Amino acid sequence: MVKGKTTPPKPRLQLEISNWAKNNEFPPNLWCDTEETPLESHLPEIAASLFVAGEMLYRGQAIWRHNHLVERKAEQDEKIRQAEEKAAREAEAARLADQQRRRDALLAAADNRQKASILRALVAEAEQQPEVVAAAGFQAWRSWVLAACRT
Repeated sequence: MVKGKTTPPKPRLQLEISNWAKNNEFPPNLWCDTEETPLESHLPEIAASLFVAGEMLYRGQAIWRHNHLVERKAEQDEKIRQAEEKAAREAEAARLADQQRRRDALLAAADNRQKASILRALVAEAEQQPEVVAAAGFQAWRSWVLAACRT
């Protein structure tokens, strides 16, 4: 060493575990190298703090994941419930449409039967009049009317 020159102070080591967790789950920890206590003397405390911080982060992540899965399940359950309700509504609408179609077919059949009865009565009435039966084309008309009554 050269006389008159002082050596610069030895840089101090510093270790900090800051709170980088989302919800400030653990307090920041700071250890410094001092003349009285070197940084190495804090290694057991540093290691314990790292384990605690890791465990807290792991548990926080596990809780978040559990809550996320619970929310996803609730969303899926809601979608299933809505799909079941929609299917039930569609089935009911189809049932009502089929019922209406059958009712319309029944009423049309009854209306057709009533009209056929009227046409048969008309033919029977015409057959009671000899001048109508003798008229040209009566038999063709009669066959045409009675055929219309069968369909």
